[in-house]
Amino acid sequence: MLVELDLDPLQRQPRSAEEDRAAAALGDVDLDGYADDPVRTFSAGMKRRLSLARLALGRPRVLLLDEPFAALDAFTREEMWELHQALRLGREFTGVLVTHDLREAVFLAESVYVMSTNPGRIAHVHPVTFPLPRTMGELYSPEGTELIRQMRDEIRPGRGAVA
Repeated sequence: MLVELDLDPLQRQPRSAEEDRAAAALGDVDLDGYADDPVRTFSAGMKRRLSLARLALGRPRVLLLDEPFAALDAFTREEMWELHQALRLGREFTGVLVTHDLREAVFLAESVYVMSTNPGRIAHVHPVTFPLPRTMGELYSPEGTELIRQMRDEIRPGRGAVA
């Protein structure tokens, strides 16, 4: 689920300018040519892309994301990570991402905060030092894999190796 906090509402623009911005936003998320299609006909991945296009239009300063890509297949999820990263770098907003996917956290975050259970508190903080923009190669590199393993071990101590 994507939640936009628009702390600085946009001034009303002429309709043609708004349509141009909307078309550009759809182009940014590879939905060119779908402006007139009913959303109910979109796949789950297309709906996520549309949500990111709305982000581009609103220009929020803060974006709260709660498991935004969880319902997508693995390949579409990784495409959405790359798309989200590109939009974030181009629009410079602060994002707070809640996820159970450690790979997603490492790919998208500058810092990963691992929460404890009962009570829910920050148990560990991991800075992600890979430069931006990140690539899937960096995520699956020995360094990326080691960071993910460390976080997993903190979350599930004493459970041994995960195959």
